[in-house]
Amino acid sequence: MSVSVLQILSVLLVLACLAAVFFAMAWYRVRDQHNSLNGHLQASESQYRQLLGVADLAIAVLDEACHVVDWNPVLERLYGLSRHEMLGRQFFMCCAPGGDAAALSARMMAMRGSDAVLEFSFPVQANPDNERQLRWRARHFTDARDGRRYLSLVGHDVTDVESMQQWLADSEARFRLMFEAVPASLALLDAEGRLLMVNPACARFFGYDAPEQMVMLNVQELVHEDDRQASMMALAALHQQPDTLYQMEKRYLVRDGQVRWGNMRCRLLSLAPGQSLLLAQISDVHERKQTEMALFESERRMATLIANLSGAVYRYELPALRQGLHHDRPAAFLSDGTSILTGQMMSPFARGQQPHSLGALILPEDRPVLQAALESAFAGSGRFDVTYRLRHGPSGIRWVSESGCVQQRPDCSWTVDGHITDITAERHARETELVFRTLVTQSHTGFVSLNLDGRVLDANQPFCAMAGVESPEQLLGRPLELFMPPGREGQLQRFLARVIRDGVLRDVEFTLPGLDGRQVRLLVNALTVEQAGQSAIKCLLVDLSRQPGAPSGDAEDRLESVISMLEEQDGIA
Repeated sequence: MSVSVLQILSVLLVLACLAAVFFAMAWYRVRDQHNSLNGHLQASESQYRQLLGVADLAIAVLDEACHVVDWNPVLERLYGLSRHEMLGRQFFMCCAPGGDAAALSARMMAMRGSDAVLEFSFPVQANPDNERQLRWRARHFTDARDGRRYLSLVGHDVTDVESMQQWLADSEARFRLMFEAVPASLALLDAEGRLLMVNPACARFFGYDAPEQMVMLNVQELVHEDDRQASMMALAALHQQPDTLYQMEKRYLVRDGQVRWGNMRCRLLSLAPGQSLLLAQISDVHERKQTEMALFESERRMATLIANLSGAVYRYELPALRQGLHHDRPAAFLSDGTSILTGQMMSPFARGQQPHSLGALILPEDRPVLQAALESAFAGSGRFDVTYRLRHGPSGIRWVSESGCVQQRPDCSWTVDGHITDITAERHARETELVFRTLVTQSHTGFVSLNLDGRVLDANQPFCAMAGVESPEQLLGRPLELFMPPGREGQLQRFLARVIRDGVLRDVEFTLPGLDGRQVRLLVNALTVEQAGQSAIKCLLVDLSRQPGAPSGDAEDRLESVISMLEEQDGIA
């Protein structure tokens, strides 16, 4: 069957229509893709421009020859040049300092084939009074659109950061200078008490040659073992109460093993959450503690001495224009012996209540004597000793001896320190001794005083006649047995032993051969007394052989008086 031309043309026409439709569809598809790509490109370009506009970093894009391709607003503000003014200009020649421009440009172009990140920095003179420091990060990239290599630059203004770093460095330098130069001992410790940093003064306090020798030592190892537990508890409490100032005086062990007192003041420094340091200052108080302990011991000894002294110890503080007796004023100090001395309660004297002052107890007729002695001391001698009478209790009177010294202070005020003792017994004893010697001297009664070994301490003239010597000086200090008849030494020893044992012997007769060969009858009375802090034996001897029979009434009366005085003197002693 033959195909007509018309059929062939119809087929060709259909095929042509189909081809036209296909090509039309392909063209519309390509156009849509192109439009989509342009849309994405425009959106990307828009986002890129927005990024450049809002970024707070300096951003520039350079070509392979380092000419400016793009320039963001931050750079416009820094350099004062718009994007259009900078496009096509060599970046480093325009923006970098003259000495660094060529080197940086050559370095960037040499790294065109590398994707490595390069870092550099240089200052930007934004205006004559404001220089900013920029730190740049640069990296090459390939643009997919044209296949060319470009250089992206991102600059960060580090002026404030570097200023802060410089300030921190200066602050650190000042801290170290102060830390090392301050004369007080300073140390930084971690939470466990390890020494992280010490200054030279602290090293010298502990006896080390350099601060580095103490680093990483635990401070508790330097504390005396008796104070270590209290120190550890105090530091532990400091961590629980960070705002507390810890202070403690304690003993430290220095490098040579000696003990040294120090006062530690410590505060917790919180650096960050979970991080803290201890700043400690150790003051050398060793000499003060030694002085305090010496003063305490001195005061203790003084208090013991005053407590054991008989009588009253006092101190008065008088103004520059003094008037009257010091005892008329309230005392700055009165010992407890005042109560015994005056026979009155101590508390009113301590409060200075009237009439409870020592001046009110002095007999009026004796006040001028004390006033004269005191004025003499004020006038220049500085010391005074005086004896006067003082009322005691409700109606008694005591003789007292007062010794004191006056001293003027820099402010012209005065202090009067002294000691008052009761000498009533001693005065009575002296008066008794005087009467006793008068009675003995006016009679023929012999008197001799011996120590417990039998050596003569005192004797009167009648006894010298009995002993066959001319004066008492020939007897003093010598054993009495030297003047006894031969063979009678044992009798003397037995006599002394009996007196020492019984304390007193009355009316004991001795018969001794006299110097003229006749028998001498002696009536002896003896007793043991305390004399000048030592025991002594006082003896009275009456020669009964002078008159036969008993002694006369007058002699007997005088003998009894003397014995009574001796016994009274012994009781007083």
